[in-house]
Amino acid sequence: MVATPHRPTPKRVTIKHVAEKAGVAVTTVSAALNGTGRVSHEQGERLRKIAKEIGYRPKLAAQLLRANSTGYIGLLFLQSEGSCLDNVFQSGHSGPITSSFIGLCEERGLNYHLDVYSPHGDESQPPRLLAGGLVDGLLIEGGGMSSRLRSWFEELQIPYVTLDEPSDYCALSATDEGTAQAVERLVALGHRRIGFTGGPAIYETHRLGRLGFDRAAREFLVDTGEGRFIKDYFGPKNDLKDAAAWAKSILECKDRPTAIICGGMMAARGVVYQAERMGFDVPKDLSVFAIGTAQNASSALPLLSSIEIDFPEMVSHGLYMLNGLIEGTLRKPKTEYVRPSLVIRESTTFCPE
Repeated sequence: MVATPHRPTPKRVTIKHVAEKAGVAVTTVSAALNGTGRVSHEQGERLRKIAKEIGYRPKLAAQLLRANSTGYIGLLFLQSEGSCLDNVFQSGHSGPITSSFIGLCEERGLNYHLDVYSPHGDESQPPRLLAGGLVDGLLIEGGGMSSRLRSWFEELQIPYVTLDEPSDYCALSATDEGTAQAVERLVALGHRRIGFTGGPAIYETHRLGRLGFDRAAREFLVDTGEGRFIKDYFGPKNDLKDAAAWAKSILECKDRPTAIICGGMMAARGVVYQAERMGFDVPKDLSVFAIGTAQNASSALPLLSSIEIDFPEMVSHGLYMLNGLIEGTLRKPKTEYVRPSLVIRESTTFCPE
């Protein structure tokens, strides 16, 4: 009989190894991985990254979601009135949030569910994730959270954190800082007549975007054509044709704007299309900024300079807070703001005048 060579059992990586690698106390690592104690978000992310790199895998009892629970968290999309599922998952918000949520859950070994709910329809029944007791807590994406939906959460005692919409516990994009920074950059390039397109102010990101533009316009004495260069909302479809028609109306003016900041990529594409139809070169004659993702900004020519929301960081903050609510370590209302990035591409340059 041939003896089978003995293979030593691989040494299990423990929390002590993570602490040694990071140069911190074991209690600090424990607090970071379990969401307890006072560890900054940045430190927590650093320690989780080190734990993953050296192959640390927490025991089931020490994972984010504890025993005596379902072991699952969820992401709930609030469907806007009149929209379909394609709108939900292909939007400039829901799509990046979905991919960020799934990516972070997979990275951290978290079990998760996704669900869509319309607060504009029949609310006689709660969302399936709540009614079925399938999750210990939820991240919520989308505006228009109704009082009935809030009461469902209270009745069923399910903690939740909202993403890019205000609530007691929320992670928001500081879009006002992004639009203000874009105005400042354009002013530095010599622009003084600057237009702005936004979106329905019922959504926090659009409200903040306009707030930041107005604040910077006052500070830098921007000429908005007595308000003629500002358009808050193109309607439910935010149609390309509507954006193009608005762009035509202001670009025909003798004192037309030399730059426009758009609250979405679709509006920006409509503006660029119309400007080029009228013989204007983007960016030589008209500079354009757009709020959106790098993928959408680079999906067609010209590559758009953009104000890019940090969705992975937003979702990460949301997960961190949700863990604290589930564990009972987060008791006071909390709002985390995530600063967007200003990325310069091909659609912005010096003022032509």
